[in-house]
Amino acid sequence: MIGIARQDLEKAEQWLRDAAEQHSSQPARELIADQYFYVLLWQKKIIQAQEFAQGMADVNSGSHTRASMWIERLGDTAFMSGDFGTALRRYEESLGTETGHPETRVLLKLSDVYFRLGDLDKERHYRELLYGRLER
Repeated sequence: MIGIARQDLEKAEQWLRDAAEQHSSQPARELIADQYFYVLLWQKKIIQAQEFAQGMADVNSGSHTRASMWIERLGDTAFMSGDFGTALRRYEESLGTETGHPETRVLLKLSDVYFRLGDLDKERHYRELLYGRLER
């Protein structure tokens, strides 16, 4: 956030990369990895963000919750690059690994993908899962 406020995402990226390599605490490492991913994405370094997300999905393959999050992030990189078919597959895959109720943010992302694909019925379906159905 400071990198955005200072309009210096390159410095934020460097700090997060260094911190991710040096930090030994698992919760701190996960938080740093999340922030590093978003800094790459905000800089439109889509390929690097995708490679990082894939590596994190591979590393976390034993943890369904963590792997699901990184698969979702792979969908984010595909969406940002305009590859809506891949984004759709990744978001659906991340839902398939969720236990319990699907994450609201993934349902929103699915509705956005269907909107971009021009499938307004499916877009509406996912929005109605979140907000309920509007009767006419």
